Amino acid sequence: MESSGCSGVISAADQCSYLKAGNCAPDGYINYLELYYCSLDSAHWFAMIIFLFVLVVLFFMLGTSAEDYFCPTLGVISDLLRLSPDVAGITILALGNGAPDVFSTFVAVTQMKFELAIGELTGAGVFVSLVVVGAVTLASSATVEPLPFIRDTTFYLLVGSGMLVMIALGSFHLYESISFLLIYAFYVSLSVAMNVIKNRRAAQKRKKAAGDEDEPPRRGHSISYTGAPIARHASIGSIDGEGTLTSRSTGPYGALSAMDTRYAEAQATSLELAPDKSWKDGAVELWIIWLERYEWGEKTILQRIVTVLTFPITIVFDITIPQVQEDTYYRPYNAASMLFSPLLLMTAFSGIVDFYHTSWAGGWVPLWGIIEVVALGLALLVFFTTKTDELPRYNFFFVGYAFLISIVWIYIIANELVDLLEAIGLVLEISPSLLGMTVLAWGNSIGDLVSNVVVARQGSPAMAIAACFGGPLFNMLVGLGTSLTYRNILDYPDPYEVALPTTVLFSFLFVIISMVSTLIVVPVCKFKFIRPYAIYTIALYLFFTACNLMVEFGLLPDDVNIGN
Repeated sequence: MESSGCSGVISAADQCSYLKAGNCAPDGYINYLELYYCSLDSAHWFAMIIFLFVLVVLFFMLGTSAEDYFCPTLGVISDLLRLSPDVAGITILALGNGAPDVFSTFVAVTQMKFELAIGELTGAGVFVSLVVVGAVTLASSATVEPLPFIRDTTFYLLVGSGMLVMIALGSFHLYESISFLLIYAFYVSLSVAMNVIKNRRAAQKRKKAAGDEDEPPRRGHSISYTGAPIARHASIGSIDGEGTLTSRSTGPYGALSAMDTRYAEAQATSLELAPDKSWKDGAVELWIIWLERYEWGEKTILQRIVTVLTFPITIVFDITIPQVQEDTYYRPYNAASMLFSPLLLMTAFSGIVDFYHTSWAGGWVPLWGIIEVVALGLALLVFFTTKTDELPRYNFFFVGYAFLISIVWIYIIANELVDLLEAIGLVLEISPSLLGMTVLAWGNSIGDLVSNVVVARQGSPAMAIAACFGGPLFNMLVGLGTSLTYRNILDYPDPYEVALPTTVLFSFLFVIISMVSTLIVVPVCKFKFIRPYAIYTIALYLFFTACNLMVEFGLLPDDVNIGN
């Protein structure tokens, strides 16, 4: 929705008529303001309950689509491209783990909602670098390697400081936006070079100790902190102790998974849906696969209730996004994705081509019907040329198609999420920057908190710490850099104009304080994260939140003029 037009609804005499006149068209698929001021004008409290429910559903869908579908696909792409673990960890997996933030930022920036975008990026950065680091430290103290640790925190400190200066100047030019991407490319190159040098030295030491000059240098790196943003959600994708790229599924692509080997065994022994099998056999097979896939026997009653409640969402993802890994591949789902995913694509690109209202042959043959007939042919082709539990020879096609559909899903959900948050902000008169650094940042970062603490308790706290610094750096440079570059190209030669609300200023200041504190305390403690420092970081975040609330309630000025 256009922010300039939508803001007028608050002061409009007849708010419903104002919206009906087309002054505030939504960017998503639901007109939340019209629902609030027109459909439920006499029950605003009920409208807010609906908003909160949809907000939770959207956050769940955003996290699920990225974690369960996009990340595994990226893991397979990395394997097909034969990327080294060093490169994959800070490119492919960083993209997968940061997808919710990156796409939320892209949607907000391209829709000229910069306050929401920068609020989410800085708010999530502060939350992860303070709260998540503190929680990981309290769960299990970590000792990090000096050089990678200093490299990552220094980069994050310099990038945050530079970003603050650029925002204070009031605009982003194309060359500045591209510079963010170039900086990350330099960071990737530096990280890879440091790991290569480290691994070669380790190999030389092993050769010298073993007295075997013919031993090839070991590729990869240890599970200790190498500094690269191995994974923002450490339970989704990481690099194991042997330097092997792992995604969240079991089998050749990983071991950190919600689907264990029992699912693979169930598939291997499941009934084959051959033509001579009855529909009852197929139903039984599908039921067994579903129970095994969601580990029904190992779930608590509460977890089973959640699984049942979220089943409609997961089944929609299953029948639209092809499965590309051996342990999750299931022929009926992939065949169904060929049939139903075109409906998603036609809906997503309906703003370019009106698939549902375009017809041929005098209106007798709708365009969407033609596309679905072709899709049905592809679905039958997949079903009769593949086996139930084996990846097909043309799996590379599924990999590319799953990548496309996952991106479309994430973009659609992020677009709807940004639209809903703006509507909530207008109704409750909350600034977009505060919504970004609280609701949106918390929603996208809660996975970091849970997964990183779990990884720390499982004996890899250094890996969890690495993700806390590498992830936000990737999101700020690549997420914001890509979004601003795209917007600058559209508006060229005009720059992208921005403002600096006090809440955003606080976010950057607390990022700087966090990094400076970390660079001082951790080296003094011999590069060990100690529990008193964890208490300090959590307390600092509470103070940060209090400052933002004081700005929102008018106790502190809500705008600043720096460099103007």
